[in-house]
Amino acid sequence: MPSLLKNTVIYTIGRMFPQMANFILLPLYTRYLSTDGYGIVESMLVFGMILSIFLSMASERSMFRLYYDYGSIKGRMYFVGNVFLLILMSSTFFTVGLFLFDDYVTIIYESIEFNPYYVYTIVSSFCLSYSFIPMTLFQVEGKAINFIFLNIGIFLLNTAFIVFFVVIEEQGSEGYLKGKMIASIILLPVFLWIIFKRSIVKFKFEVLKNILSFSIPMIPVLIMAWVLNMSNRIFIEQYYSLEEVGVFSLAFKIASLGSIILAALFTSYNPVFYKIANEKGVRDAKPELKKVNNVIIIAVFAVLGVIAFLSEELIMVVFDSRYHLAGKLIPVLLLSVLFVQLTGLLNLMIYQQKKTYLVTIVSVVGAFTSVGLNFILVPNYGMWGAAYASALTSFFMFLLEYIFATKAYFIPMPIFRISGWLVVLSVVIYVGNYFLSETIWLKLLVKLLLIVLMIAFFYQNNRGKIQFLLKDF
Repeated sequence: MPSLLKNTVIYTIGRMFPQMANFILLPLYTRYLSTDGYGIVESMLVFGMILSIFLSMASERSMFRLYYDYGSIKGRMYFVGNVFLLILMSSTFFTVGLFLFDDYVTIIYESIEFNPYYVYTIVSSFCLSYSFIPMTLFQVEGKAINFIFLNIGIFLLNTAFIVFFVVIEEQGSEGYLKGKMIASIILLPVFLWIIFKRSIVKFKFEVLKNILSFSIPMIPVLIMAWVLNMSNRIFIEQYYSLEEVGVFSLAFKIASLGSIILAALFTSYNPVFYKIANEKGVRDAKPELKKVNNVIIIAVFAVLGVIAFLSEELIMVVFDSRYHLAGKLIPVLLLSVLFVQLTGLLNLMIYQQKKTYLVTIVSVVGAFTSVGLNFILVPNYGMWGAAYASALTSFFMFLLEYIFATKAYFIPMPIFRISGWLVVLSVVIYVGNYFLSETIWLKLLVKLLLIVLMIAFFYQNNRGKIQFLLKDF
């Protein structure tokens, strides 16, 4: 258990450090990138995410489940070797196909040229598809230090080249994507060295069959997740402009800060939930879990509420004036984050009963809902339509999953209290944005003071619940 806790902390740091560092670097990047330039970068990153699914055929997912099915060291080396061969075949096939049919590829983003933007992204994605194997290997083998060094090393090399081309050479969006490509090419031999050191590269039909039988069903799930979170950029570019893609993407990243902060809380809570649910009888476990859930819901509201309350001023203080409109979008996008976090609690109830297919149904329905709402709202309202489509989709998914959760290990949520908090928080944000001082720094100071007072009031009135939650962690 001590090693498990230690590895969990290291993995959390390894994943969160690049995310937080990228967030800190955003003001630097946006200073040197125009809104349309940032729109190009984000559009290509979105394209790279969906491309990576096909380049790897989601084969790295099989490693978590199948690696230890092979009892001998030699068997595991054959397994890793066949994962490599599958990625080699699929990444080569799709990369060659993308270059041969480049005219069709550019239909995705019609205002972005294939050369150099798509070219840089495709080459980067091809090289990085091989990073999945060593990163996953380090996790399944419990080598957390190796994982964090490789993950942070990838981030630092990427950042060094991006800063060089964007800030020093002032090459804009082309420089950003060029920097990522050069870093990925340099890293490719490192990935291959780790792979070859831990594998026997020889076709084994049965092993390959096992990998594909596990990985192929994962691909639709990953595509649905991409559609839910990323596809709205395509609609904005198609119906409006890359400038709006840039502003929307910045707002989305700031809103996602809430998810990054809360990820550590949910990562820690997951094993606690299952431990209480499995070790105690239903009669004792559910009331205890309800208390913890309620405290976590309060924490979610607190984190997202602070971001929403301060977002407009922080955007104006930290970012270039070209991106200031993003501050008004953030509260709407945070609604989506809120319902995603609440849905995460419902997932635990469904997983406890092993009804995972219900979560898949919600994801599929949510993906189609997202596409439909974006198709209806974005042509008329642009990035605002995309923001409201995201919020409405997340709300619909929450309702659907709530219904499913009632048929699983259901723990009631304080729905009326949540609704009340949502209304109060919306009013507070509205009043704070439109009726406080027009001086930005004074407005920010007043808001920070109000947040400190609210936190002190909350802690004083919920000290017992907080101590209860901390005791379980």
